[in-house]
Amino acid sequence: MSFCEVDIEDYNVRSCGIDFAGIVGIGLIGIDETPEETDLEDPAFWVGNFSSGKYFVIRNTRGEYDGGQVIEEDDLTGTVVTGAEHLATIDSTALIENCDFWNSVQSKFWKIVLVTSGGLMYYVQNPVTIYTKVVNPKAINTQGFYQSELKWYDFSNPVILNAPEGIFFGIEPIISEGIFDYTFDYTFE
Repeated sequence: MSFCEVDIEDYNVRSCGIDFAGIVGIGLIGIDETPEETDLEDPAFWVGNFSSGKYFVIRNTRGEYDGGQVIEEDDLTGTVVTGAEHLATIDSTALIENCDFWNSVQSKFWKIVLVTSGGLMYYVQNPVTIYTKVVNPKAINTQGFYQSELKWYDFSNPVILNAPEGIFFGIEPIISEGIFDYTFDYTFE
């Protein structure tokens, strides 16, 4: 499809309710993996892929995704929007337990899912880079944490799916291998 030939879907008005925000979990998917959208909504798919080392879930995060900033270029007719730079900022805990994990994650490209408190999952298929740093506040009675910046370039918004039940949020973790969740159970290896 060329840039000028666009089929536009009808806009749908919601009669009530909101999509609750806040990123409460993220999923990292190996860049060479090609999951179907229906697979990503299936809890069994995630559980079945944890041992592969290509799928990771980080639960109990706090973060935001602001929708990206436009990239503009000048051409003969004026300024044209040619793409967007997207950024999600995610906070997570367990400094000692996850030091090696975050250091190794930074050296690769990933596909990601961002999970909201309302149960939506934003799937990003373009290569995502991750930079994670330690945030150590000055006050002695506050918590240190990791802050990750997930960045990608794309003209489109992420694909919006339903988050699979029990994988990215819930009262109890369903498995330990492949999930980093130090809020509920500190015995994960």
